[in-house]
Amino acid sequence: MMVNGIKNCQVPEIRSNLIRMIGTLALLLINVSNEAAVNVICAITEFILEQAHKESEVWVLAEAVDTLVDLYAEDETDALAAKVKLVEKLIAVVPILKMKVTLLLLPMYI
Repeated sequence: MMVNGIKNCQVPEIRSNLIRMIGTLALLLINVSNEAAVNVICAITEFILEQAHKESEVWVLAEAVDTLVDLYAEDETDALAAKVKLVEKLIAVVPILKMKVTLLLLPMYI
């Protein structure tokens, strides 16, 4: 339900909060050592990355990236990060973030 809410939501503040919530849910599952928990964490990670590519608001995109950084900050998540190819996927988000930040700051210099 939360994932569908994020996909269909037109209010950036709500999208940001929902992204943070599903990230927190994944963070709570980090210490659960079973395949189902790993699958949920991977699905949440993939979804947040997918949303980051689509996000129109730079600050919501930054919130999504911050959520992933929080999720994968500890050493016990290294294998999981490798499994979802997190580094490669975050590298793909960098040009999108740079472009959005540039567009946001450009009016200040004109």
